[in-house]
Amino acid sequence: MLLRRLVVVLLLVLPAAEAPAHAVGPAASKIVFVSNRDTSGDLTQGDVYELDSTTGALARLSRTDQVYGDGELAVSPDGSRVAYAINDASVLVAEADGSGSREVPGCDASYALSFSPDGQQLACGGASGNKLAVATVDIGTGAMRTLALGSDPAWSPDGARIAFLDAGNHPAFVPVQGGATQLVSSATVDNYSGPALVWSPDSHRLAFVVGDVGEPQSLWIVNTAGHVLHRVHGVGDVPSWSPDGKTVAAVDTRTHQVVLVDAATGRKRQLTREHVSVSAPSWSPDGRRLAFLRSRPLLGYGSDSEEDIVTIGRDGRGRRPLTSPFPNGGAISSPIWTRRALVGGMRPPRVRVLPLHPTRETTFGDQVDNVVAAVSQSSGTSGAGAGLP
Repeated sequence: MLLRRLVVVLLLVLPAAEAPAHAVGPAASKIVFVSNRDTSGDLTQGDVYELDSTTGALARLSRTDQVYGDGELAVSPDGSRVAYAINDASVLVAEADGSGSREVPGCDASYALSFSPDGQQLACGGASGNKLAVATVDIGTGAMRTLALGSDPAWSPDGARIAFLDAGNHPAFVPVQGGATQLVSSATVDNYSGPALVWSPDSHRLAFVVGDVGEPQSLWIVNTAGHVLHRVHGVGDVPSWSPDGKTVAAVDTRTHQVVLVDAATGRKRQLTREHVSVSAPSWSPDGRRLAFLRSRPLLGYGSDSEEDIVTIGRDGRGRRPLTSPFPNGGAISSPIWTRRALVGGMRPPRVRVLPLHPTRETTFGDQVDNVVAAVSQSSGTSGAGAGLP
């Protein structure tokens, strides 16, 4: 005789606590991203979160439900400030704990955002008459300075120049104090999946991808004099420089896996070996690990727009998933791995697990935002028809 026992478990998502969230342990870095884990409306929008890269502790920095996953997100080099776009209409800047959120006037929310090395200014897309321009804004005073016609600015690590795309989508740069622009390459950069231009840590080179998503792509590495150092075919997505400037992480367009490109030789080697496609690699501040997004093709429902954040050693070892579909959600934006431990913010909703008995009434005393039921099965002796679908 077949014996079956069903256990029904409810996972209750309780409201977020307002107390500050503090990381536990010696974490010295965090990953910033946008997630729709607590969004009740449009799943392409969410809020900004910080994830402790060591402990997995999570803090919610914004409470708008209106941060677009494909919008612009930037973190200051020291991890002390975050800038993000709301409804593709306005740009907000907040401190690392989510406090002090304020609008940055004059910035176009549709184009890349980039902090100055000291985090006191923000480079963004502005307007010059009826044309798009690259501008800098003093976060404290709101004073704006227009530098050149173009878009997608990237502030150099040494603070001296801002790279951008000119009106023809060609890489160029301009001195921060103003002056003549210098064309870096005649190549057309059509990749809009993230920052178009990425500076090397020494501010002497730029990496960018030529070719839009779905078309043949190649990774270009050029110096500021405009000399092409390497052109690596079949590599796309958003490039990411290692902190030592020796390696560029990107994605192979055939295997859809993260590859590491030697900046001196242009040779690439495959890093990840996932059974699904990955994207958006981001180096840890110490250069020992990388974070990337892993797609979720097996969930089988179109409403899930998130991908999971996974980290891995630069040697391909020590793979560690940091998010999952439930209960801690995933990301709808590229992750940014930055300095500083996670301190402050708001705790995400707590999860309580309660067993349900078929013959008993269960009463919920807490306010509940969401309820997910999971059914597990255990069976005794086996027989025909054993197991539940």
